[in-house]
Amino acid sequence: MSSRTPDSILLGWLLVSGILFGGCLKPSVDPLDFFNVQTGDASIITLDTFSARGTIAEAGLSVLDSCGFVWSTDLAAIGNPEMLQSVVYCSPPPQGNGDFSGALPTAPDATVYYRAFGRLGDRKVFSETVRSFSLGAIVSLVGTVVVENNEALLFGQMTGLEQYGINLDFHGHVYSATMALPEIGAPGCDTTQLGAINNDVIFSSRATELDLNTTYYVRAYAIKNQKPFYSSRADTFRVRDGWVRVNNFPVGYHNGTCASSEALQTAFAGFGCGIESDCLKADLKKDNWRFDLASESWQPNSDPPVSFIPRLRVDAAVIGNQLYVLDGEFSESGSTFLTFNFFSFDLSNQIWKKLPAPPGTMPLRTRAVSFVLQDRLYVGTGLNVDGNQQETWLSDFWEYNPVIEQWRQVASMPQAREDAEVFVFDQFAVVGGGSTGVKYLNDFYKFIPPAPGSSEPGVWEQVASFPGPARILATGLSIDGVGYYGTGVDYGEYYFDDWWAYDPITNTWSARTPFQGGKRVGTMGYALNGKGYLGTGLKRVVEPNGNNVTNELQNDFWKYIPRKD
Repeated sequence: MSSRTPDSILLGWLLVSGILFGGCLKPSVDPLDFFNVQTGDASIITLDTFSARGTIAEAGLSVLDSCGFVWSTDLAAIGNPEMLQSVVYCSPPPQGNGDFSGALPTAPDATVYYRAFGRLGDRKVFSETVRSFSLGAIVSLVGTVVVENNEALLFGQMTGLEQYGINLDFHGHVYSATMALPEIGAPGCDTTQLGAINNDVIFSSRATELDLNTTYYVRAYAIKNQKPFYSSRADTFRVRDGWVRVNNFPVGYHNGTCASSEALQTAFAGFGCGIESDCLKADLKKDNWRFDLASESWQPNSDPPVSFIPRLRVDAAVIGNQLYVLDGEFSESGSTFLTFNFFSFDLSNQIWKKLPAPPGTMPLRTRAVSFVLQDRLYVGTGLNVDGNQQETWLSDFWEYNPVIEQWRQVASMPQAREDAEVFVFDQFAVVGGGSTGVKYLNDFYKFIPPAPGSSEPGVWEQVASFPGPARILATGLSIDGVGYYGTGVDYGEYYFDDWWAYDPITNTWSARTPFQGGKRVGTMGYALNGKGYLGTGLKRVVEPNGNNVTNELQNDFWKYIPRKD
């Protein structure tokens, strides 16, 4: 065995250490083999081409052998750029590092994905970033969609038409409730069309006959030579509650009355005034009508007997298969007269029956409110007019038991009023609004009825006041546990078309889609099968010069579909 001196051993160790550590810490490689490629934004050149931009960095002063872009309309394919056949070559930056650009083809009905690359010797580098371009760059969505009932106002913007001298044949919006990226002509897609355009503007179009309680997807589009292209982004908008026109009421009417029955799936209406001006007794009719839910149209009921006094502002309600009609007013010789004139109408055999007069302590009234809870009829508030035409506003309430055909007084409402409206729920009713003469009211109260067979009078509790303007001659109804209130007129003779929802669980009010029949008073409204129905009444008509204002009798009817979210 040979021996080594300590110096020779140390020298060998140093040589080995130098090789090992030197190889790990500082590889001996030409730095020009390494460079970075970045992909930049694009800009349109023509409808057939766009300009893409790339950047070479960290290449020192060496000029690359080649550079350019790979592209595809398939996003997945761009992830494996070596396999792509679609390549555009560009002139490399003359100083090594720098920008380069190339013209790529557009795809009229698709997005083009592109990626920059560079080659130096055997080394080819692709950018990590993949960018995209669509012809939607010159047409884009802008602004907020404005939804009005079952229509939506959509906005878009053109950019670059003037700069590049582009003339488009058509433009507009395409929308769908089922397709996240809607396309013209695709199933479930509808289109607005605005015609030719060649300038940079913000434009709008209107989508109509939309489905209520539905979310839509929308894109702006443009067409050139029968080839469409779309905004790269699709927006969504929600159509919520709203109104749909149904068959007209058979006659023009105001201040009639109506009552509905979920059990019988129908409603009843009538006993109003068929002329625009104040109705005298001779102008009043006994006509009454039945609503056919299947056809959403009205059919005549048999007329009441001779002993039935024609009047308007009647109270009416349905219990079982009986329609009850009472109270109301008529005018003669400049005076107002009230009548109780209480009748039931058997809905099965179309027979009218006169019922007994009320207790002597029960005042006559008009413009009262009535509702049914626990198969009992409740009537209260309203206006009493005596023989001297003295007016008294009432707060008393009365309960009618149809089984024994008897009335009894229950708890009075805290505040007297006329023209109140009511929302009826399973276990209670909410009453409010109206006026006492020139004092208009927006307070509301919950009535909790006595238990059946109890001698207790029931209880009133104040709830949230109506946040809108106080009014009279409004309409109230209840749908699936929510109360709805709107239309009417205030003390300044301003007519309303607003529509509000009252939630008894949260004790809150919220605005809903306004009534689409226009501002009016003296309408009839009821709820049936999860929908609301509202129509007739008087609409105010102002001539263009503003010098003549008239009331126009209405007979149109509308169906209200509540919002689901």
